[in-house]
Amino acid sequence: MIGLFCGVKVKSDEEYRAILRKRIMLLGIIFLIGIISLLIPTIAKNILGIYNVEGEYYYYGFGSGLIFASLVLILKTINILKNPSKLKSERIKNGDERNKNISLKSARIALGILALAMTLIIITSGITNPEIRMIMGKLLLLLLLSYTISYRILNSKE
Repeated sequence: MIGLFCGVKVKSDEEYRAILRKRIMLLGIIFLIGIISLLIPTIAKNILGIYNVEGEYYYYGFGSGLIFASLVLILKTINILKNPSKLKSERIKNGDERNKNISLKSARIALGILALAMTLIIITSGITNPEIRMIMGKLLLLLLLSYTISYRILNSKE
């Protein structure tokens, strides 16, 4: 299985190695976002004087999840970089058209489900909670606009 943002076209192991190094940097940024998420409740409580138990646990869970996932993926990527046979097999697997098509179809299904869920939230919660309706409406608009713009850009390149 290749990740949602992981299908690449590379011809050599060195090109793939450079992509994996960039991926490690991105995962490092995700790790830092996790640390920031862990610090937000403390900052809110001690500096801003805001205390929300549910929010605190949410930030702790979100931050620790980001930290754990990014660490696992960083270690996995470092392991691939150190082992030439794993590097070659991962490069071939990530460049395989069949895997890319499966990933693309999975992304389409996931985005369709996300759009449907957002629409249902707008319809059901919109009457009692206008803030949720506005937020979900704007997120749905962002999803559809980003799809339309990226489609036009990619279509003009081909």
